[in-house]
Amino acid sequence: MKLIKHIFRKLEKTETEIEVIETWCVKWISLTKEYDWLNNGVGQINVQGFPSKKMADEYADELRSARKLLGEKKWKIDVYMQELNTNL
Repeated sequence: MKLIKHIFRKLEKTETEIEVIETWCVKWISLTKEYDWLNNGVGQINVQGFPSKKMADEYADELRSARKLLGEKKWKIDVYMQELNTNL
């Protein structure tokens, strides 16, 4: 787990710096029973967070293996670092 510095402004004019956890996300789309195969409907978006890129990559690889086994090729699986939002 990696801590990173995050700077934001509270109600005062000065900035505040805190430590936050670097979070890696895996995003994929899953099919639900409501999915309309004929009209190429939209599946359900899923996101899972992890404290390290290595863990996120391992999870994404497992999802990719499952999709390959099922022969599903329509949607990709993304791994990305969560963006830090700030009010500066």
